Amino acid sequence: MNRGAVVLAVLHPGVAMASAIAAFVFFLICGDPWRLGVFMGLLCLVECGYGMTVPLLRTMMVFVPAGVVMALSTAWITGDMASAGMIVVRFATLWLSATPLVCVPELAFVRMLNQMRAPRTVALIILIALRSMHLLAAQMHMVYTAWRTVPRGGGRGVKLVRIAVPLMNRVMVISTCMAVSVEMRCFSLDSRVPASVYHPVALHRRDVAFLVLLALAMVVAVTLPWVRHG
Repeated sequence: MNRGAVVLAVLHPGVAMASAIAAFVFFLICGDPWRLGVFMGLLCLVECGYGMTVPLLRTMMVFVPAGVVMALSTAWITGDMASAGMIVVRFATLWLSATPLVCVPELAFVRMLNQMRAPRTVALIILIALRSMHLLAAQMHMVYTAWRTVPRGGGRGVKLVRIAVPLMNRVMVISTCMAVSVEMRCFSLDSRVPASVYHPVALHRRDVAFLVLLALAMVVAVTLPWVRHG
């Protein structure tokens, strides 16, 4: 069994999208960092139990640094350091809610959108967003490596060159991937072949169980603090 077949069995794309929207709405409504922390911990356990540990770490390289930068920028502008921690927590919750979407292969999403009779533009936007997640994670690693390998005594110009070279290389790679991959790469319109976009995406019991566990995590996150303070 190849890697794509293993990833395809992780989660139904519709379930991944529904869980991401539900988690996103929960962290927008919930303003208590304790409840968000409980929900994040439970959601992380559920996702790791479904085999999403590696994508969880990859998406962390994108969302968590972005949250730290946003939190520090907000604290520097407003002078309110208390809000910085809450911003980081919200970005971390957003990272956890987006992980199931990253685990779903592009072909499964195209098949689901085809079943829903969704416009082609919507499919392309989702494909670009999912593809960019992996590319941004790779770029963060390259920038960190370039910054860490700057020799001692090197000035600011040396550091900028060390970062700019892999950055420009990654920009060219991104443009190539978008041109070759996003436009339905390896997707066939012939319904007789395995890679056809017209094959339906089946809903399994593990998908329903994931939604049930997500709902239980929300209930526990809301009710547990009351028990704790009671």
